[in-house]
Amino acid sequence: MIAPESSGIAIALALTKLREARELLAHPTVDSVESCQAQFTEVARVLEELAAAGAGESTPELYNGLREIRQTAQALQTQIRHGSRFCLGWLQTRLGVGYNQQGVPVMAESRVVFGEGRSCEM
Repeated sequence: MIAPESSGIAIALALTKLREARELLAHPTVDSVESCQAQFTEVARVLEELAAAGAGESTPELYNGLREIRQTAQALQTQIRHGSRFCLGWLQTRLGVGYNQQGVPVMAESRVVFGEGRSCEM
């Protein structure tokens, strides 16, 4: 549990984890994309503990720290999309058998077609 007076340390930890995720996603591989899940899980845990500790009592430091976490997380969106597309491309390279008439990739193992939701059920 995070004490309200330790919120600055918790915010610094969350920002560190987000920066680590950004570095992992700079050169995405299957392993690095998977490793990001642990980073994001830790950030979520820290934020949940801050909320549980009553860190909702606003101070300028807390507000600025949470704003920085939000901005950092939003900046990661592009990298996350890129990593996700990397994984989809990797699957298509390994399991793809071509495209359907709408130009959507078709996977070999189950003949799954990637559509708008870009999900793969194998």
